[in-house]
Amino acid sequence: MAQVNASVGFLANRAAWKYRSLLNQIIQQCAYDITVEHWIALYYLYQHDQVSQIDLARATYKDRANVTRLIQKLDALHLIKRERSVSDQRSFVVSLTNDGKKLVAQLQPQLKAVTEAVNTHFGAERILRLQKDLQELYDFADQFSVGDVLD
Repeated sequence: MAQVNASVGFLANRAAWKYRSLLNQIIQQCAYDITVEHWIALYYLYQHDQVSQIDLARATYKDRANVTRLIQKLDALHLIKRERSVSDQRSFVVSLTNDGKKLVAQLQPQLKAVTEAVNTHFGAERILRLQKDLQELYDFADQFSVGDVLD
């Protein structure tokens, strides 16, 4: 039987945790109490200007309850603003405030430097293969059913 610390799931989780920890160290140097999860939402908003809460949930792979908490936190920090949608008064759209835009501009170069260091270390070919393999692992797990093994 294979050791648990040699399994693909364990190694993928361990690598993701370490990478997230590194990014959190950079993020925590800013004046705001945010994490990588908050950064992902902020950066998505930076790229897309104004989005619905539902679109933000889909883009960040979060359920509605988690996105609601995330939005409440970022709103309390005055990094985003939440407004009723003009096209659908039942829903809300979120966008960055000026402080949110400044924070993204402050953190983006530092976080990009980490990505570039990883890309340099592994090289373009290995990075592409890793991205493909991780996406394939995700897709497999997404369609996988426990019954597939237990039956």
